[in-house]
Order: sequence, then C-alpha cells, then structure tokens
Amino acid sequence: MNDDGYIRNHWAIENSQHWVLDVTFREDESQIYAEDGAKNMALFRRALMNMIKAHPFKDSVAGKMMRAGWDDKFREEIIFGQKTVKV
Repeated sequence: MNDDGYIRNHWAIENSQHWVLDVTFREDESQIYAEDGAKNMALFRRALMNMIKAHPFKDSVAGKMMRAGWDDKFREEIIFGQKTVKV
C-alpha cells in the first residue's frame, strides 16, 4: 500500500469513530461549557464507546447501549469487562 492508501485508511478510521460518537452519543449537541467539562465528557464518551465495542455481543454500539439500559447484567458485563456469573 502506498502512502496515500495509509493516509486514506487512517482518516477513514478516524472519521468513522467521530461519526459513531456524534450519532450515538449526540456529541455535537452537547451544551457542556464548564471549564474542562467538555474535555472530560469527550474522554468519558470515548472510554465508554471502547468498553461497548469490546463486549463480544454482536450488535451495533447503539443497540448495545439500548440493551445496557434495559438489562442490569448486560450493563455490568460492559462496565466490568466480563461475563457475570449467575448465582
């Protein structure tokens, strides 16, 4: 792959990440203006997106977020990064 291909590939990945953040987390609509609030929320959203993507359940980021809102065990699996054991 030539240099142009590497650059295009890098920006394709970068743009797809920002698209997911904007569409799923509605990042462009955020009205957080406090000192470092916007930076802190951006870091939190990216960390959350990575935790959601790392979960092995096959669904979109938005679908996993919706399921995590409904299912406490699924939310625990995303946050703690492991399957929870049923007692």
